Formats: sequence, structure tokens, C-alpha cells
Amino acid sequence: MKIIYLVSLTMYLVILMIYFYFLEPIFEGNKVLSLLVLGIFSALHGYLSKILESHFNFLSKKMDGQMAVFIIFGLILFLLIFT
Repeated sequence: MKIIYLVSLTMYLVILMIYFYFLEPIFEGNKVLSLLVLGIFSALHGYLSKILESHFNFLSKKMDGQMAVFIIFGLILFLLIFT
């Protein structure tokens, strides 16, 4: 697993946290606008991931598979506990 995938997953989880905790209650009545904002955030995430991968060479290195599983499991567990 590449390090950029882990960074990308973390960025997307932060984007979803911002969306569901702050923006969804604001756009509660207007679902079309709410989905449009989520789509814009998703496009921004893809753009930022490509920018980060092209500028930082160490993000394209591979990490140990078992360590990647532990980090992802810990990240998801952290979000479940503290949200």
C-alpha cells in the first residue's frame, strides 16, 4: 500500500466529518445543494491528492501491508471513539 493512499483516506475522512457535522445541518432543507457541496469537496479531494503525489516523492513509496492494516484500523477506531 502506498503512503498516498493513507493520506488520501485521512483527507477524505476529514472532509466527510466536516460535511456531516457542519454543512449537512446548514443545508438540511435543500438536498440538491447539499449533494453539490459534497461533490465539490470530493473533486477537491481528488485534485489535492494528485497535487500531493506529484510534489512529494516519498508519498509514492510502498509501506508494509500489515502496518497499513493496523494504521487504517486504528484510524477508523479513533474516529468511532471520538465522534
